[in-house]
Amino acid sequence: MVLDLSYNSLTQIPLNWIKKMNDASVKVNFNFTGNEITKISDEVCDIFSLTSLKLSTFQLTSIPECLSSLQTLRSLDLSNNRLSSVPKFISGNSLQSLSMAGNRLTDITDLYYCSKLSVLNLSSNSLTNINVLSSLGSLASLYVSHNNLATLDDLDLSKTDLSLLDLSYNSLTQLPSSFLVPSSVTLKISHNKFRSISKDILKKHLVYNKEIDLSYNELTELPDAPWPISSLDTLNIEGNQITSVPSINNLLSLFVLFSRSL
Repeated sequence: MVLDLSYNSLTQIPLNWIKKMNDASVKVNFNFTGNEITKISDEVCDIFSLTSLKLSTFQLTSIPECLSSLQTLRSLDLSNNRLSSVPKFISGNSLQSLSMAGNRLTDITDLYYCSKLSVLNLSSNSLTNINVLSSLGSLASLYVSHNNLATLDDLDLSKTDLSLLDLSYNSLTQLPSSFLVPSSVTLKISHNKFRSISKDILKKHLVYNKEIDLSYNELTELPDAPWPISSLDTLNIEGNQITSVPSINNLLSLFVLFSRSL
């Protein structure tokens, strides 16, 4: 059962409806996005069959800890609120999808034990370090754009299931050798502050990644060939300050790499 009351003028969750839906044989998805609710009543925790809960675009500063009792909850959207920390109940929970984009997070240590998370959106916060996410083995899609990341030192995501990593709109200047991701990842690092990229690092990611988006950085040149290109489909370098590109023998690869950039 889906209850979508998004973008109305509700000031509280309709508890009378909740009580009628408390049937463990029915899976319930609630969407209260974009209302005027500033506090969540503990009674929402009485819906034992709740699988998806969207509490986005409120002015929430806290979340009821009793949500930890919702054993069937798999998707939680807390985006665009005023949360300054990850709710304690999320640690060790069985959530598979979590969005806390558009909040006031500076620390995400409590995500360390969220081993079942597959989709995680932490965009538009104030994060400076995300190394704790290396422990999330099931992680497939990670969004950390519009934060305050200046380095990726010692960020090892190679043991996750990651297929998409969005690090755009940060303050990154390089890809350190200690930055590790699985093979065939789509890596989005546009709108950062890359001025150059070393030949060894570029080769490393050209071999193993599926797509690299380096658009709108401060690059003035790319390393000389040869470039080993085995998995890469697209390299986007548009919006930089590059005046020439290295000679590449494989013309088909040249077309794939630069057709979106020059």
